[in-house]
Amino acid sequence: MATEGEYRNSRVEHRDETRFDDEPLPALLSPTLLHGLAADDDRTTHTAGYGLFLLARTHDAAIAPLATELAGRLVVDERDRAVRRTLASLRLVDDAAVREALLDSTADDRARRLYASVRETNPWNPPAPLSDGDHAEYLTAFRQLVEFEDDEPDDSQGQSVTDVIESDEDSAEEAEDTDETTDEPRDAGPPSDDTVGTTKRERIDRLTGSEAFAMLVHRSGFDDLQVVTPKRTHRYADVFRARARADDTERGVAVRLLHTPDESDIDATVGDQLASWARLVESSGVVTVVDWGTTPQPWVATECVAGHLPDRGRVGPAAALAWARDLTAALVVLHQQDVVHAGIDPQNVVYADSQLDERVRPMLDNVGLLTAYRRAFNPRDYLDPRYAAPEYFDSQYGRIDHATDIYQLGMVVYRLLAGRHPFDGSYSEIRSSVLDDRPTAPSECTPALPAAVDEVVAKATAKQKLTRYETVHGFHQDITRICDAVLD
Repeated sequence: MATEGEYRNSRVEHRDETRFDDEPLPALLSPTLLHGLAADDDRTTHTAGYGLFLLARTHDAAIAPLATELAGRLVVDERDRAVRRTLASLRLVDDAAVREALLDSTADDRARRLYASVRETNPWNPPAPLSDGDHAEYLTAFRQLVEFEDDEPDDSQGQSVTDVIESDEDSAEEAEDTDETTDEPRDAGPPSDDTVGTTKRERIDRLTGSEAFAMLVHRSGFDDLQVVTPKRTHRYADVFRARARADDTERGVAVRLLHTPDESDIDATVGDQLASWARLVESSGVVTVVDWGTTPQPWVATECVAGHLPDRGRVGPAAALAWARDLTAALVVLHQQDVVHAGIDPQNVVYADSQLDERVRPMLDNVGLLTAYRRAFNPRDYLDPRYAAPEYFDSQYGRIDHATDIYQLGMVVYRLLAGRHPFDGSYSEIRSSVLDDRPTAPSECTPALPAAVDEVVAKATAKQKLTRYETVHGFHQDITRICDAVLD
């Protein structure tokens, strides 16, 4: 996450570069972005929230009216996290405007309390290319993205993942919307329920009244499944929360209706991967599968999670090392069961919905699914290229296997320790960096870290498999030794 100073410096550097062909973008985009901020899916709210921040940063006249509108929304619903995060982002542009908008919207005591909550909230994470990129191009893309137009997955069936990535790079040079990599990759598959003009209760009733839902319950091991939230579109699936009852025991679950092409043979492969994931029952550091099936479509019920690694912002060295130890231990469990994750990146690192102990612990999610999905979808929709191993870009580096997991987890550990992405830029620049460059050493980014972490991360993320850790157990042991020396 960029610091306040980085945001402000970027604003000064790029204001004169941003041009919109004299188009009145604040008036054109503000209503659409504000509408998107109230959407049910996380991707749209993130897109809209960052768009509002960018609009305010590049158009001074938009700051005050946006702050006033958002302050009014926060007064109506103090629990609206998307509004709080957007106000926190606007503070980086004009703190006084946010404070004054809150004071104008409610009584002084409550305004001060709301302002304090905004100050404690992390702003939206900007897409990495915008550190040096084209704000006009990105902001223009919001017209399509926030107006709920469907993203059509690329027809990559029958191609290898390397072919898909390279052909996608070639076609991107001719596209109006250039390759931009965000913390939340584009979703693929069918959209969730249309949220316009329907209430939450109506969307839940429509879901529970469908034939597909009845078949899912019948095929599952649940005696009863009571839906408590509408579907929301996430990376691999449309997800809803439910209360599941089996053998007189009730628990909360997240039911994921996995996206699959209408005409595809990947359902069986998805089923195989779900079966492998389900073998890791109650494994520490891995999201627990409660039940799964392939009828009426591939689906999986898991424990509920409460956010992804990018939502946490930057953490201190002690927490980063402890989380690195947790995640390497989780991957040890996967590999002991001969399960390859294949898609480890920050979006696939999640946190439990509730923690019984005092320390928050990360978990690996969507275990093995990329193995199936890369056969039918654009891999970039399911794996952040900044964390992809060289073998995803060039088959000369070998196949996707356990060593791939070590590399990708090594890059996630880099993100934790360094507080930044290993690589940035356009898609083609990232690809070149993954194949040819090394990121800045973690201890140079975070001087409080011991220099030993640099060697460990470098070995885990070596370009050639033969120079990586032979097994993740070695990676975990070295991280654990550093934690023992630093944390105890």
